[in-house]
Amino acid sequence: MRRPTARPSSSTEELRPIPSGLHFLLAEDGAVNQAVFMGLLASRGHEVSAVEDGQQAIDAWRKGKFDAIFMDVQMPLLDGLEATRMIREQEQTLGGSRIPIIAITAGALDSDQEQCFAAGMDEYLTKPIDVEELDRILAQLHPGAPSETATPASADATDNPPTRHSDSINLSTPLARLKCSAEQHRQLVSTLGQELRQRLNEISQALETHSDKLLVRASHSLKSAAALFEANRVVNIAAAIEQHARAGASAHARSRFPELREATAEILVVIDQWLNEP
Repeated sequence: MRRPTARPSSSTEELRPIPSGLHFLLAEDGAVNQAVFMGLLASRGHEVSAVEDGQQAIDAWRKGKFDAIFMDVQMPLLDGLEATRMIREQEQTLGGSRIPIIAITAGALDSDQEQCFAAGMDEYLTKPIDVEELDRILAQLHPGAPSETATPASADATDNPPTRHSDSINLSTPLARLKCSAEQHRQLVSTLGQELRQRLNEISQALETHSDKLLVRASHSLKSAAALFEANRVVNIAAAIEQHARAGASAHARSRFPELREATAEILVVIDQWLNEP
């Protein structure tokens, strides 16, 4: 695969050949982002096997036959960069073909991209996922594979009535961004509520046990999940906590936690109300 320095723009109305019938390994520990990727890839006719950390990704790669790996950069136990380095080293030792590895990251800076390429990754996707960018990468992965045609959003996705949301969160975002069905949309919102509660508990645990590593991972995952639904206040506070944790400034991170807990509780109320509507 070619590493692009500039990505071509495209229209959602353009019809493009997208290869189908591929088998992907997805390494992603965030429940919301895992559900997004699995839904997008499955809807395009692909098989997806999912794992939650870098070591599991290496183990699955050794045992399975995959056309490519979608690798989250930040995961527990072993991150995506180190997992990629280890896969590339083993490819050199064992011989055989080089598997394409696509980075998944919330970082959008050129330095983030270069770090991924230096580790041996071939392509780069930022979160929240851009569907057109995903389709561009899929089209590059296997030009000779059987293909389907990427079409504009279906009536099921675009004709839904606007989803009620507050100023703190936009629950309708996945309908436009991901072109998902009503059933997929409801499942994503439910998954978001579950992950927000899980990550908030992990942040509390990390502060109590003075674990900067857990604090970085939990705040990063919470930020990434909330970003898909434009929960900007939660995203900004979680990003600040993550930044403090990376700098070892646990006191500053702790000072922002009550604000994060309040902002997250506010959007959880909106989520629960929406899920309970007939």
